[in-house]
Amino acid sequence: MVHTDRPDHVRFTKRMRDAAYRAGQRDQQREMELAQLSAEWAYEVEVERVKRRQADTKHNAQQRVRQLDQ
Repeated sequence: MVHTDRPDHVRFTKRMRDAAYRAGQRDQQREMELAQLSAEWAYEVEVERVKRRQADTKHNAQQRVRQLDQ
């Protein structure tokens, strides 16, 4: 799964994959794909962490406003 909004360094392109196969570097290609999957996973984890932190901050701010209103 490749999202276009992801930074270039976490995208493994079809061109890169094809070049590895043509060069006979299947082991290297597999390592690059594993590194790609790892980078994508780390990216997704970071995105979710930021979203969670923003939601928590918003929730805490809303609670403070309610407390001040009382």
